Formats: sequence, C-alpha cells, structure tokens
Amino acid sequence: MLDQFKEVYEILPNYIANFTSILKRPRTYLTKYGEEETSFKDAVYFFLISNVLSVWFIPKFFGENVSSTLQAKGLLLSLLPAVLGSFAIWISWQIVRRPIEFEKVLRVNLFISGFLGLIGVCFASFSIGFLILDDAKLAEAFYKGIIRVTLNRSEEELLLANQILSYGFNSWSVIGHNIVSFAGMVVTVVFSILTWNVFARLANASLLKTAMSYLLAVIFQMLGFVFLVPLLISIGGNRFSEIIQ
Repeated sequence: MLDQFKEVYEILPNYIANFTSILKRPRTYLTKYGEEETSFKDAVYFFLISNVLSVWFIPKFFGENVSSTLQAKGLLLSLLPAVLGSFAIWISWQIVRRPIEFEKVLRVNLFISGFLGLIGVCFASFSIGFLILDDAKLAEAFYKGIIRVTLNRSEEELLLANQILSYGFNSWSVIGHNIVSFAGMVVTVVFSILTWNVFARLANASLLKTAMSYLLAVIFQMLGFVFLVPLLISIGGNRFSEIIQ
C-alpha cells in the first residue's frame, strides 16, 4: 500500500522531469527509453497527463457543449492517432528492412505524441489569443470554419475562413496569429525530424533508409488521417455537429 501511494505521489514530479529532459535533449533521452527494457508506466503516464492538460486548455476557447465532449472523450480521441501513428512508424521501418520492435516504437511514440500534443495546444492557445483579443465572436466563427474545413474538406469553407481572417480582424492580430501558428508548425516539424533519429538509432539505419522510412511514415499517417476523421466523428457523436454549427 505504501509503495502504491509513493508511486502515485511521484507521478507529477516524474512527469515534470521527463518533460524537461525531452525539451532539453529529446534524442538522447528518448533513445534511452527505446533501448532500455523499461516499463511502459512512464510513457503511459506522460501521455495521459499531457492529454489531460491539453483537454483542460482546449475548452477555454469554446462552449460548454464542446468542453464536455472533449473532457469525456479527449483521451480516446488522442490515443487512437497515437497508436495508429505507432503502427505507421513500425511499418515504415519494416518496409526499409530495418525492423524495430513495436513495443519500443509505441513506448517512444507515446512520449513524442504527448509532448507534441501539449506543445501544439500551447501554440494554438497563443495564436487564438491574438484573434480573441480583437474580436472574440469572430474568432469563434473563424475556428469553427477551420474545423468544418478539416472535417468536410470543403473549398468553400476554406475560402470563407480565409476571408474572415483577412478582412475581419486588425492587421496586428492577424500578423501575431500567423507568426505564432507558423512557429508552432516549425517546432513540430523540427521536433519530429529530431526524434526520428531516435528510431534511426534503434534500427541502426543508414541516412538513406532513415529518410525513406520518414517519408513512408508521413504518407501512412496522412492516409490514416483521411480514414481516421470519420471514425473520430462517430466517436464524438452528435457533439461534433454542435461544434461546427
């Protein structure tokens, strides 16, 4: 009983230590978790806590209906892409004939997904903040339009969202929004490339096979996203329709 209490008590300090280590030296730290026969606990706790924090942040920018949906189903909605993304990574290394154990791939990818998910929400929060400070109602309309574009892949909705962004806000808020959004995209791409070297070390792969596997994983995850969106909508139920009204 005492050991269980101690384990629970140490979850948050361990999370902070893991987050700091990944932020400072992602390749070295994540390679250690991939190479060593460590427990899944640290990776699972890190992923869960990151997503709890992300789900807590996101509802601040939407209504109560969306808030309840994300709080109830947010972990499931984030766990599916993380697991499927791990399969995409695992398959890509199989194709280039430098296989990695799926357990190691999943363990490392849970850290990566949790970290990028939380960082992405932070950048999204700052970028949304610029528009909300300018016009909160228009900002809500703009992001609902972006969600409709994501779910429906409608060119008309994309054009409307771009028009709202271009003509509905002051120049300073649009510039701030675009700068923060671009910075978030750059951080995501750079981090994904850096952490891909973790899998390259685990596979003991050459630069060519590393590049090939990375491109394959990106393609597989993009294809998976196309099929995953309808599944996420079905999991979200009628609440997703409320988001885009």
